[in-house]
Amino acid sequence: MTTNEIITTIMAGLSLIISGVTAYLTLFSRFKSSILPKRRIILTQITGTPNLILECEFYNAGAKPGSIEDLMITVIHDETGSEFQFAPYLIKNQFNIFAKYQISDFAPFSGISLSSKDRRELYIAFKPLLPQFLPPKSGVFTIHTSAKIDGDSEWITSPRTFSLRLNESLVDKWTGSSGEAYQIEAIEIGKSREMYFGRRKK
Repeated sequence: MTTNEIITTIMAGLSLIISGVTAYLTLFSRFKSSILPKRRIILTQITGTPNLILECEFYNAGAKPGSIEDLMITVIHDETGSEFQFAPYLIKNQFNIFAKYQISDFAPFSGISLSSKDRRELYIAFKPLLPQFLPPKSGVFTIHTSAKIDGDSEWITSPRTFSLRLNESLVDKWTGSSGEAYQIEAIEIGKSREMYFGRRKK
């Protein structure tokens, strides 16, 4: 093998190595978000409207910053199949069911921004999309969570769901004039402890 052939072979090998390293770094530098909704669900009212408050942990495992643009909760009454959708409304770092809050104690929801390797735990208040929220008085409700990553056009539904049993007294207190806050431990359906929203922002 001549000197020129050796140099050509070395250059080709270096080119392949550089391409591989570049692809590797690109793959692991993406915005890779995950969310871990906790099983503690708070039923309360804000400005006279029944709300669901979820404690969620958000994490970006990637090297690039990004944001979760929007969230959505779908509540299904198992016995009748009735569906109710809840949109994120307000956000707070901490929430105490024994405290009395004003709406000014919360910040409006405008997405969740995460820097590289960032982790945030937040309480998010979800309100019904429909102005008249009249759920069945009792039964088992299944809760599904969906999200949209900034830059993606599709909603990604989490495979992790919760099951929540409510009785008539609790539903009346949640939707009635008292508006008392109640914390309920939901049952997790499925094995996954984290939900990953499929697509990653490059």
